[in-house]
Amino acid sequence: MTTKPSVASESEGAHPSPPAEAIVSQTSTDLAPSRRDAVAAMLACGSFLAAVAIPVSAAVGLTLDPLLRKSGSSAGSSTEGNAAAELASGFLPIISFDELPEDGTPVKSVVRIDVRDAWQVFPDQPVGTIYLRRFPDRTVVVFSDICPHLGCKVDYEADQSRFFCPCHSSAFALDGQAMNKVSPRPLDQLEARIDPAGMVWVKYQEFRTGIPEKVVV
Repeated sequence: MTTKPSVASESEGAHPSPPAEAIVSQTSTDLAPSRRDAVAAMLACGSFLAAVAIPVSAAVGLTLDPLLRKSGSSAGSSTEGNAAAELASGFLPIISFDELPEDGTPVKSVVRIDVRDAWQVFPDQPVGTIYLRRFPDRTVVVFSDICPHLGCKVDYEADQSRFFCPCHSSAFALDGQAMNKVSPRPLDQLEARIDPAGMVWVKYQEFRTGIPEKVVV
């Protein structure tokens, strides 16, 4: 006698297969969070790039700003070009030649420069004092007011036509030569030029004191 295998019916506990529509719906539901995560990641990445790009672009702008201004200034007139050349060689504009007395009386003038500290500029800062003398052949002689003896400031005494140091009584003639033996050398003469517009340019330097030689410090 042959025994047929038994087939379980639904009533006996078999689990029916889910419909195809349910499978598709479940798959779509499982994929939805992944899309949301991807969109959120893209938005976060965009926000990060924007946050980085803004300060970086600002920093680049600050870095290039002096260079751009420098390149833009090169398009000026020939007069500005001459002035730039004088400044580049260490000469500073001091006074118009015509403002100096024709009789050669010394004129005391303060040397000023624009001091740059990182990105800040402090204009017209005094760095020293000089004496200028005009001559009939349209030349000018410039002396530092620092006494070569020990570095005090010399005064011009008009009543005696001399330069005098009040610290140790050094005395100098109008041509800068020492009138006594206190100072080891004459007054320090500075390089000077007169441009076509009549402006006197001076190369301001300071020198070691207490020695016979003229040595730039």
